Amino acid sequence: YFEGFESISLAFPKWIQKKATGKWTNSVVYKEIVKLIQTSLNKHNNTNAKADGVFKVDIESGLRNFQKKNNIPVTGIPDQMTLQLLLR
Repeated sequence: YFEGFESISLAFPKWIQKKATGKWTNSVVYKEIVKLIQTSLNKHNNTNAKADGVFKVDIESGLRNFQKKNNIPVTGIPDQMTLQLLLR
């Protein structure tokens, strides 16, 4: 993890829901968070998707699968509860 991750993870779903563009999605921090999510989803879901830092439909479906397996609300969004389980 890196410093400030928890506060970023709280805002992250709002940006995804709004299909954010511009400075935020092009930032290094955003791309690194998405890479962490992609890498962790590959590990937990036994997949081999490219960890390129771009939030795509396959990430949303991977998050839904992960959430369902872990009995947490299935949203397809990397909310705080999902990130805590996914990135530990």
